[in-house]
Amino acid sequence: MAISKEEELLDWQGSKCWFCDRRPPVHGMSKVVIMRKVQYGADGGMKWLCSSVAVPCCAACRAGQERARRILLYSVFGPALAMSLIMALWGPDDFWVKAFLVFVAGGAGGLFGGSARLPAGQKPESEAASFKAVQTMLEGGWAIMDTPPPAP
Repeated sequence: MAISKEEELLDWQGSKCWFCDRRPPVHGMSKVVIMRKVQYGADGGMKWLCSSVAVPCCAACRAGQERARRILLYSVFGPALAMSLIMALWGPDDFWVKAFLVFVAGGAGGLFGGSARLPAGQKPESEAASFKAVQTMLEGGWAIMDTPPPAP
């Protein structure tokens, strides 16, 4: 979901990067929190209202978050892919045994990759939900959406 520079500036309200509280935020690097709210009409109908909040983020924090996400992704899919190739060339004939071994390899990689650390003093992306504009909307009856709404 694209956010304009004006929308970002409105949400930021002159604050520093939310994730490190040290550097100024950079346009286009905001963590977008998508929100929704049910509105009931006088006729008994209802509709969903959708909105978003741009949580200010600097380039260094965005790079740290992307690095941690990339390490986790590679550590899960790398071992799973390697195990798939091993099972394709040499391995048991039972499909479920192969599937179990690939799953175990990916899970083991996820345990190691899940320990990817952000730089010192940086909050994870999940902390975007505690940004003041998000909290204000939550108090007003809005809820955080996991995925963006479908395009009309």
